[in-house]
Amino acid sequence: MLRSRKTSSAERRLRKQLFYYFENDYDELFGKRLFMIDGDITHEIQPLDISTVINCVAVVKHFSEGTELEAIADKGLNAKIMRVGTLSARYSDGEFQINSNTNSSMGRLKIYAMLGLCPYEQLDVPMEFSPIYETAKAILRLCETPR
Repeated sequence: MLRSRKTSSAERRLRKQLFYYFENDYDELFGKRLFMIDGDITHEIQPLDISTVINCVAVVKHFSEGTELEAIADKGLNAKIMRVGTLSARYSDGEFQINSNTNSSMGRLKIYAMLGLCPYEQLDVPMEFSPIYETAKAILRLCETPR
């Protein structure tokens, strides 16, 4: 499920993301293994015969705008919800997310590097990173577990 935008359809947005990360738009999989649903999880949706949904582009900020998280929770979804934060570049080649400028952890590190310093309180605080590909493999394994 992906929302359309004023300038781009949901399917076009997904194909752009696929090409950015994999240099392939996977045209041959649409309608066979990839099914696009143009919509918004915070609005009313029709029941679907789907066993697994992996939401890769959700709002995962600590503070969402408005009541997005509450609207999703109120639907009483019978699903596993996995929130992934502090994703880092692919371990294999260092490629990072397409919208890295909105990643708060990376923004913080950029500022520290630009200034050449960081807050004293942060000197001994560990920072966790989750390489995207390894995180994706872990999510797929979790999808196979019972609820």
